[in-house]
Amino acid sequence: MHPENQYAKKHLSRGWLIICRMTSKARIEADRCTGCGDCVEACLHDAITIANGVACVLRENCMGCADCIEACPNGAITVGPF
Repeated sequence: MHPENQYAKKHLSRGWLIICRMTSKARIEADRCTGCGDCVEACLHDAITIANGVACVLRENCMGCADCIEACPNGAITVGPF
């Protein structure tokens, strides 16, 4: 799990986390993505696929958990408001 999520779980109320997860989605920087698929394997919500050699986020599945950020060796993923 991404370190920021660990902080949030420890220090924020549960209601705030639910709101954050509903409004935050993963974003892929295509120019940094190598299409390795590490993010696809890390995502427990089936929210990331590889298309044409680049990771793509399925926004309807993304929960904003940020596990993909930790998995990406190129730092090509950020999570923020959609």
